[in-house]
Amino acid sequence: VGADLVECQTVETIVKALGPFVRWFHNYQYTFKDESINTFPRHLRIELLGPCVPSHSTKFGAIDLMPKSKDGSVSKGRLLSATTQCKNCMYHDFLLELEAARSSTSLHNEAKDCWDGFNFSQMTESTKYPNLVIAFNAGIWGYTDWHPTLNFLLRFDRPVPFVITSYTLAEAEEDEYSLEEILNTNFGEKNRCFWKPENNPFASRVARDTKNNNNNTYYENGAWQAILMGSVYSS
Repeated sequence: VGADLVECQTVETIVKALGPFVRWFHNYQYTFKDESINTFPRHLRIELLGPCVPSHSTKFGAIDLMPKSKDGSVSKGRLLSATTQCKNCMYHDFLLELEAARSSTSLHNEAKDCWDGFNFSQMTESTKYPNLVIAFNAGIWGYTDWHPTLNFLLRFDRPVPFVITSYTLAEAEEDEYSLEEILNTNFGEKNRCFWKPENNPFASRVARDTKNNNNNTYYENGAWQAILMGSVYSS
């Protein structure tokens, strides 16, 4: 969520941003040799959403992310499909439409761009709920636009892991404070905290040319944290 021109400029930038994760997911699952383990996802669908997603990228359609061998064939692994699609909309509008799809109600006007051309009848139970939500360099502390999305995520009727990255550890701590203030929730006390703000071992190693008054060095996804949104006690 909160995707923008950085990821969605071209099909190539999208594949560059998401390809390594898909390859890791595809290959990591394949290391489990016990075929009786059937709980691994076989299909991966990634939605790149946000009000700053460029309009031209919404016309790319579904982009194939399946890892390829040198001969162009799909490399050996556990995934059967991996796709992504860009949508210019607020994430809470996207979630509202998921809610409407489950209750067979009509489209909300605000969410038409999110779901244009999508066939809800093809959705399975597992695809009607997000399995993981990631907000890259979200700046939750500085943008009130996040408030309705955060409130919707918190009242979602399924558990939803939510990962937030930041440029610096100090900014991640500001995000944590803002999250608890916005949602009036102490995530640690309510068993919702996977990990508190910390330096991200997978952060970019390229420093950003960002002017600041505190002498911090900024990196893409320099710090991260993870909390559990939605219903904690859902089965």
